[in-house]
Amino acid sequence: MTQVPFKYLDWDEPIEEITAQLQMFVKKTGFVTKGTFFNPVDIEEVYKAIPNLRYLFKKRNLTDCYSLAVIRALPVLIAPNFPHTDIMPEPYQKIAINWPVYNCENTYTTFYEKKEGATPEVIKLPNGLPYSRYKFEDVVETHRIKLNEPVALRFDILHAVINDTDIVRVTASFRFRTNHWELFEN
Repeated sequence: MTQVPFKYLDWDEPIEEITAQLQMFVKKTGFVTKGTFFNPVDIEEVYKAIPNLRYLFKKRNLTDCYSLAVIRALPVLIAPNFPHTDIMPEPYQKIAINWPVYNCENTYTTFYEKKEGATPEVIKLPNGLPYSRYKFEDVVETHRIKLNEPVALRFDILHAVINDTDIVRVTASFRFRTNHWELFEN
């Protein structure tokens, strides 16, 4: 079985204020109501609006964050999200911090292993980023999490968002220049 591809971040700082500021920031970008699945935002723009986020990351030695991606997962009846792996500009990048923004409490992130002989379809998003997508019949679910607090996750392991609600799920995915494996430690 695949190693555990996520870890809830048990930080001792109160994060409610940062979450509220992140919600306001994301709402101002317009990506709550429009945009693609993956919408990158320069991290300096985020830090300017939410300086205590920079402080939190600096305190945790996460000083190499280069981007926030606003991820919009439409309801499954409108646009199902298939199991996929993200392909980043640098292939060694594997870890992100995903933070709940809107409608995360009744949705899931699921992780999978591919079945023998499964072949991905390489898709290019409108923003030019590619990813490898699999059919559900070609994978086996290994983990299912609710994104109700910040979580470190492996985006190089097959995953999908299951949104059985009737509204879009919005998360903030922080991307880093290096892999912060220490986030997975106790």
